[in-house]
This record gives sequence, structure tokens and C-alpha cells, in this order.
Amino acid sequence: MPAKFELIAPCFFGCESTAKFELNRIGAENIRVDDGRLTFSGGAEMIAAANLHLRTVERVMLLLARYKASTFDELFDGVYSVPWEDLLPTDAAFPVTGSSLDSQLSSVPACQSIIKKAVVKRLMAKHHTSVLPESGTEYKIRFMLRKNVCEIMLDTTGEGLHKRGYRRNAMEAPIRETLAATIADLGRVRRDSLVEDPFCGSGTLLIEAAQKAMNIAPGLKRRFAAERYSFVPAAVWAEQRQKALAESKLDVGFEAFGYDIDPAAVALANANAKLAGVGDRCRFEVADVKDFRALDNATVLTNPPYGERLGDASEAASLAKTLGQVWQAHPAQGLYAITADADFEQHFGKKAARRRKIVEQRHHGGDGGIEFQVLRVLAHLADGLVDGGFHLGPDALAGNQTFAQSPHPLQEAAAAPDAGAGPGSGFFEVADKHLIHPQGIRAELPDDIVGIHHVAPGLGHLLPVLPQDHAVAGPLGIGFRGGHHADVVKEFVPE
Repeated sequence: MPAKFELIAPCFFGCESTAKFELNRIGAENIRVDDGRLTFSGGAEMIAAANLHLRTVERVMLLLARYKASTFDELFDGVYSVPWEDLLPTDAAFPVTGSSLDSQLSSVPACQSIIKKAVVKRLMAKHHTSVLPESGTEYKIRFMLRKNVCEIMLDTTGEGLHKRGYRRNAMEAPIRETLAATIADLGRVRRDSLVEDPFCGSGTLLIEAAQKAMNIAPGLKRRFAAERYSFVPAAVWAEQRQKALAESKLDVGFEAFGYDIDPAAVALANANAKLAGVGDRCRFEVADVKDFRALDNATVLTNPPYGERLGDASEAASLAKTLGQVWQAHPAQGLYAITADADFEQHFGKKAARRRKIVEQRHHGGDGGIEFQVLRVLAHLADGLVDGGFHLGPDALAGNQTFAQSPHPLQEAAAAPDAGAGPGSGFFEVADKHLIHPQGIRAELPDDIVGIHHVAPGLGHLLPVLPQDHAVAGPLGIGFRGGHHADVVKEFVPE
């Protein structure tokens, strides 16, 4: 067993810089950013630390092999060369999932069968047995074929990292925890921040902001696949959990206030906050957006109802207009709003000063995906500069949006995160047995793996553009909601 492992963490296109910062914080080595994912290295303790601490990536996978495979023989030989006997016990269950793009081996079920066969042959030979019952711990094997290059990976996470363990229930179309954490990071949430949300729903945005401010590791309330792996000792997990608990900052000045017109949503948000350990920092109340008055020193993070959460486009437009009116009457430090409405700027009543398109690929039977935008509002001192000097073409207005305003735009410009680029990976799910034939394998598509290999080539012109005047540069907000997402960050200037 190697002292150091090479690990892969898929993330949303455009979120790489945030994820890289997280990896640096936990001591990851040899960090490389590439195509909507990060590759890094570390020992068994890094497997535990990455799963426990990373807020903005979707999962952590152990890279076992990377090689050229344009024939089934090459595919088989590469898999067979992996020392599976050091990783999987005799009774291990090992379903194979994966994907293929722009490769000669285009049949995913056939590739699954070949990979399964190679692992079976190796385990039988090295464990000196003719029977593999697959009755023990599950070790999920994942493969990715891209342009005839195959990567063989072992999933260490299990359920996606957005499954924090605190959200027992949610309202319709809730924002993912990993996405909410990214918005909190790009919105400059700090230990002493005051954050508000006039459309709080089940509270995810504010809960993630609170956990970030208090440095509560997002994985403390759940278990991971690798906790059952024999090559990651239980003592390592115990040590990393204890370390994460010790690093929590429970005495910070952070406060959050959320409002929603639905009493059931408010009750659920309060319950979720309590389960997440931030119930004394996040308070949720029943209130209409027309009565919202942002506190002067608050940052607003919100996900206005649209699509699945509302269903009526005219009602969504009315809510956006109301939000714009109350915001311009009482502009606070910043506002980040996520919406699927391509005309949100028009309804809100203010052009964005900055935006970033971010893509999430969540397959549901091969659907074509949904595009979103994220926009940000800046302080009034830059109003003329934004309206007159910073413009993104209408083709960038394709979806979900976040608004924010900043009283210190020069400082924020210097600290603004870089935009990442590139596709991650969507994986096909299957629970097959090792002797099944290719035609007997059914591929299903999970909703917790992200990537953009279908849409990334056309997104180059949508990457964040810094205006000439640094007064309007600042941090970026990002938001997503179900399906494929392409989010654009914008900055707005209230009157």
C-alpha cells in the first residue's frame, strides 16, 4: 500500500479556485486544477480530511490507474495491473460505474463488464480463491474514458458530499449544500458577518454560511464509504474527526436571519439549523419579501423562487421586481441572488456589474440541461462605471443569477477569486455482478456527479470579465439548482 495516494475531487465548472483554497487549508499536496476537478495527493489521513472538510466539491476518489485504452484488451490489461488485492478483501462487493466520451470504447455496459472481469480475475488469482461472494463492504469502482484515456478510480465518499447529514427534509428544488457553501465563500462570509435571506426556503444558504463562519467541518454529521475500507484505519478517521471538532470556532460573532412567506419552510429551516449545530446563529421567521429591509451591515444571499419552486413565470417576475424595489430602498453591503430567470435583471430593475457562468452537469437520463445565472450588486459609487463601461452580451443571460453590493470594492477586487475552467465528469451508475454479460448491465445516471464535457467548449466567452475600473471588481457569487447548470455572476449597483 503506497504511503501517498493520488486523489480526485470533481467540482462545478468555475468553482475550482474556491476548492483549491480548501485543499491548501487541509494540507493537500501536489494540487492540480483541471477541467472542473482537482487532483491532489496525501496519505490515508488526507482521504479522511478531504471528506470531512471540503465544502465545495462533490466527492473524493482514489485514482488507481490512468492509461491509454482504445481496445478492450488494453482496457482489461490496465485494470488487471492494479493491485486490487491490497485494496479489496475477498468478500468485497465492487459495483462498477463509469462513463465514456470521445473514445473508441463507447459502450459503457461493455466497458463495465470488461473492468469487472479484470478485477475478478486479479482478485481470484491473488486471493487464491475461485469464489468472490461480494457479501462484504462495498467498494465502488469508477472509470472515466476521455479521448481513449482511461482513469480507474475508487470512490471514498459514498453519497455525494452535498449530503451533509443535517437536512432531513427540504422544500421543492432546494439549493445544493456544496453550491450554497461556494456562494458563502465568494460572498466573503467571515466570522463576524451578518447575513440575511428574504427567500430562505429550508435555510441551506444561511446554514452553510454559518458553518463556514464557525469553521464547522461539513462532514462531521455523516459517514463515508472509506470508513469501511481496510486500508484507511479507523484510528485515522477518529483522529481527523477530533481535529475537526477542535478547530471549530463556536464563539464567533456571526449572525444570520432568514425569512419566507411559507410557515412550513420556516419551521423546517429552524429545524435544519438546529441539526447543523448553528441554531443559535441562524434565526428564521415568517415574512413577505415586500416587507424585507436589509440591515445596513448585512450581506444578502438568496435564491428567489422560480421554476419548480414557483411554476408561474409572471409571479417570479413580480417577486424579482419587489426584491429590486426593497433592495434599492435599503441597500446593504451585498446581495447575491440565484435565479433561473433569464430576464431577472430587467425585473429586478438594475443591470449586473459582474457575473460568472458556472456549469453543473447532473444527468437525468441524458437530459439537455438547464442554464442559470448568478449576479452581484456593487456600491452606488460605481453605478455610472458599471452602466457605462461594463457590458456582457445577451447570450450570457441564460439562467441563474446572483446580486451583491460592496462598500469596499477596491479591497474586494484585490481578493477576488480566479475563475476556473473545464469539464468534470458525469458517471453512469450500475450495480452489476462480476459474471454478468455486457448486454445484461443497465446503466443509470446519478444526480450527484458534476461535469460539463457537453457544454464546456462553448463557454469560453462567458468566463468572468474584469472591468477596466477596479472600483467595480469584486468577489463572485455562484448558485445552482437541479439539472445541468450554467451560472453567470453579475455585480449590481443600487441607487
